[in-house]
Amino acid sequence: MRDCAWVPGKFPNVRLEGFGCDSDRTDRSKRYNCIAWAAGDDSRRWWPSFEDRTWYWPPELPRARQGRESVDGFKAAFALFGYVDCESPDFEEGYEKIAIYTKENGRPTHAARSLRNRKWTSKLGDMEDVTHADPAALSGDQYGVPVFFMKRAFPGEQSTPQAPRRDPQSPQP
Repeated sequence: MRDCAWVPGKFPNVRLEGFGCDSDRTDRSKRYNCIAWAAGDDSRRWWPSFEDRTWYWPPELPRARQGRESVDGFKAAFALFGYVDCESPDFEEGYEKIAIYTKENGRPTHAARSLRNRKWTSKLGDMEDVTHADPAALSGDQYGVPVFFMKRAFPGEQSTPQAPRRDPQSPQP
């Protein structure tokens, strides 16, 4: 049974049109998190934690101490998969985008990924995977606001802005 009735209470900017609960509440997974989901990896949790090495982080990138994670670190991780900075979350034909959210302190808190149908997808903590109309839908106390955007050609498209560099141990996003 899919039940995301709790979502508008935590994310008051969610509009019911364009919103969807994509995973079953009995199928909530702690196996992966929002950063992994944005990267297309539903097999492990991603975070640059220096203290907890059970979380995946691309081995060629430095880890950070708890509370000192940086947007630059997250941007570097997504760059390994061919993402480059872009100005906005606005739809661009042929491109997949990610949004990186931060709170007022500038620390990353969440990431979302665009879909071909012009909607966005997110993993909400250990809860459901959801579809939302735009990155601003999840703005608020939980994640802060989407402030950095990156793009790459959708996998299989020819207009790749930069050839992706991939960790051979990492699943293809």
